This record gives sequence, structure tokens and C-alpha cells, in this order.
Amino acid sequence: MLAIIATSAVVVSVLVLAWQAREQAKQTALANDLAREEALRHAMRSIDAVLAMIVEHPRLHPFFREGATAPENDPVLRGQVEDVAELMAEALQTAIRANDKVPDGPDKDDLEAYAREVFACSPTVDALLVAHPDFWPRLTAVHRGERPTTHAALTWPERAMKHAAIPFRRRLGDARPKAEQEATDSTPAAPPVAP
Repeated sequence: MLAIIATSAVVVSVLVLAWQAREQAKQTALANDLAREEALRHAMRSIDAVLAMIVEHPRLHPFFREGATAPENDPVLRGQVEDVAELMAEALQTAIRANDKVPDGPDKDDLEAYAREVFACSPTVDALLVAHPDFWPRLTAVHRGERPTTHAALTWPERAMKHAAIPFRRRLGDARPKAEQEATDSTPAAPPVAP
């Protein structure tokens, strides 16, 4: 009789644990979905901020919506157009990467289509991607019409941090090119100085 009660208690506790695990899995999935949506909303706000800049400065409009090229004879305006083009490329890259993380994102094709429209309407953004494809790898893939890869490439800030760490890595170990190491190591030592 005592064995039946003990066995029943174990079965009930296992069933309760199974129910709790299922509920925890539901909560985790919901939290992940909300986090993905928030990341996508944040990324879309970046695009909105760039568009707000273009609206606030109407002289930029032709360079991003009408296909005008950045003026050669006005270095200030050219610099502004190039700066806003970089901001637009970064915002698009961020939004597309955030959207890639949402498996059933409703806007995946729409966002890529919007990016292609920006390339078509802004020769400056188009030229940036051609000149610096490694700065915005996911956006460059859209520009080239490629499908995304399964692994995420480094973003521009990640690459910048990686390259910024090079001096620190050199302190920890010799990171010079092999030819440079051999040239330095094969240099004869200076003759000893007499006391």
C-alpha cells in the first residue's frame, strides 16, 4: 500500500514537472518573439530617422528620391549627401539583419524591395555599396540579388572593433607578417659596446 502511494506521488510530480516545462517553453517562445519584434521596430526607427533628415532638409530629397548624383561643385552639399547615404545604408543593413532573425517576418520581401528602390533612386547609396561591399555585407547581398547566407557576417562596427584590437593583440604576441618577422630576426645584432 505504501509503495502504491509513493509511486502515485512520483507520477503526479513528474506530470506537474512536465506541465511546468511546457508552460515555461511557451513563455520563453513568447519572450523571444517580443524581443525580435522590438529589435525590428528599433531598426525600422533608424530608417525613419534618416527619412526625417531628408524631409527636414529638402535640398537632400533629389539625391535620395529622384536619382540625382551628389554635386561635384559643392563640397559641403556633397559631404552631407554622402553622410546621409552612409546613415541610410547602415539603417537598411540593420533593419534587414533584424528582419532576418524573425523567421516568419511579414516584411522580409517588402524591406528588401524597399532597399532595392533606395539603390535605384539614390546613386550615392548605390555607389557606396559598390565601393565598400564589406561595410554592409547583408545589404550588399540584397544589392547583388543574392539570398542571405545561414551565418551572419560581421557588421561594420564589429569589424571596426576587431581591427581596433590589433595593437593589443600585437602586445600579446607577434602579429607582424611573416616576411617582416624574418627580416627583423635576420638583422645582425649590434656589436657589444665596450665599457
